[in-house]
Amino acid sequence: MITLVRVVFIFLCMAIGKAQNPVTDIDFTQYQFATTSKFYTNGFSYPRFLDNETHTQSTLGYQLDEKFFIQLNHYYDTYRTNDIQRLELEFKNYLGDKLYLVNGVAMERSISKYEAGNSKPQFMMSTGAGYDVNSNFMIEARYDKNMNKKENQAIGKASLFRVLSKYKF
Repeated sequence: MITLVRVVFIFLCMAIGKAQNPVTDIDFTQYQFATTSKFYTNGFSYPRFLDNETHTQSTLGYQLDEKFFIQLNHYYDTYRTNDIQRLELEFKNYLGDKLYLVNGVAMERSISKYEAGNSKPQFMMSTGAGYDVNSNFMIEARYDKNMNKKENQAIGKASLFRVLSKYKF
């Protein structure tokens, strides 16, 4: 009986596998900005871990002049009990070739997976400085000041000092 079940299972797996239509790879080069465009995009995503956690970040930017940029950053992180979504609008001004100042506003919200009510969005002003070590590595220090009223602030979110780094490979 077990042998018959195994044979039927293998037959069904082969039938389902053969019944699917083949999909051709999508050519994403047609969706990229021209090299002369002042728009740019960037993004990354971590794979799903054992807890089904996913961490993604995407950036859409525009170069206003040689040393001044405006960026829209979106972060989406999933955890066991909630999801965190953060949207930032920031202005980046290069003082030299590698050193820059960054200022902006951000909105962060927590989306609960199990509770009915979600916490109120957190609105923050951000300021900081960064340094591009090379084209693949940057470091940044930022201070985020929460602009919500005291009763609407999330726990531990009155203000936040962050040290960031990004390595592209």
